[in-house]
Parts: sequence; structure tokens; C-alpha cells
Amino acid sequence: MIKPIDAIRNELPVVTSKTLDLFESAVSQELTKKKPKSHIPS
Repeated sequence: MIKPIDAIRNELPVVTSKTLDLFESAVSQELTKKKPKSHIPS
């Protein structure tokens, strides 16, 4: 049997990458709002 914590560890990289993607997009959106002339292409 797979222990729950082992299952969580197996899923962790996927969840972490998705969370980081959401975090990065949110940060870039906030930077674009605060700095309309940002170097980030819209």
C-alpha cells in the first residue's frame, strides 16, 4: 500500500509547478498594473 504522505510527495512537484505558474502570472499582472510602461510585454 502507498502511504498518504508518499502519495503527497509524488504529487508535490506537479502541484508546486502549477502553483508557481499561477504565482508568477499573478505577480506579472500586478507589476503590469503598477507599472504600465513595464518591460514585460503585454
